[in-house]
Amino acid sequence: MGFTDTARKHLVLSDVTTPKKKRVLISYRHESSNHRDRVLELAQQLRRDGIDAWIDRFASPPAKGWSYWMDDELARADRVIVICSKKYLDSARRSGKEREGLGGSWEWHSIRREFYESRGSGNRVTPVFFSAEEEQFVPKEAWDRPRYLIVSLDQPAYKSLVRDLRGDPEIMPVPLNTGLGEANPEVSQVKVLSEGISYGGGKDHPLTVLTCTIIGFSVGSLLGLLFFLPRI
Repeated sequence: MGFTDTARKHLVLSDVTTPKKKRVLISYRHESSNHRDRVLELAQQLRRDGIDAWIDRFASPPAKGWSYWMDDELARADRVIVICSKKYLDSARRSGKEREGLGGSWEWHSIRREFYESRGSGNRVTPVFFSAEEEQFVPKEAWDRPRYLIVSLDQPAYKSLVRDLRGDPEIMPVPLNTGLGEANPEVSQVKVLSEGISYGGGKDHPLTVLTCTIIGFSVGSLLGLLFFLPRI
């Protein structure tokens, strides 16, 4: 059975108005099966929540090599999540064992170039860690970037991460009232202008003339009183 005109119109409208999905590359160190599983769980949940998250395990071994794959993915990514841990930092600093964490070293070397070319901003990079103790392993280049402790995917911190990746604010402001004092258009507003007092109807409006006369009389009386007071 075919689509109705309404359904077809809705499909076309959805294609036009749906925003581009944010593509996020997750950089991490293959340090244990548990760590890899947590990274995978994070990536899959982000995808469920509309974030196009990618890790190396989603790709088949690339013919041109993982280093080229990493560079290609960095170029495609809108954001880069760095899973911070001691071993990841060792790779970033190239201070681990000689033949361990080579992929992590290369990844951070490429990411570090982001900070260099952006004069230190590194706006795409977002540090994430799975325990409070691992916050100390955030690479120094990313020290002032928003960071997230993700202990569980049902906690507020994860929701904050998703909101950050989407570019959404924490709280949407109410619409700004740009018509203060204009709620009732039938009530003329008094405006004190350099040329006198106006009542919406212009300076020749009867109310304007009457008001100016009253003010003129009052000012004249006050000046007269001040003039005669010294003689009393």
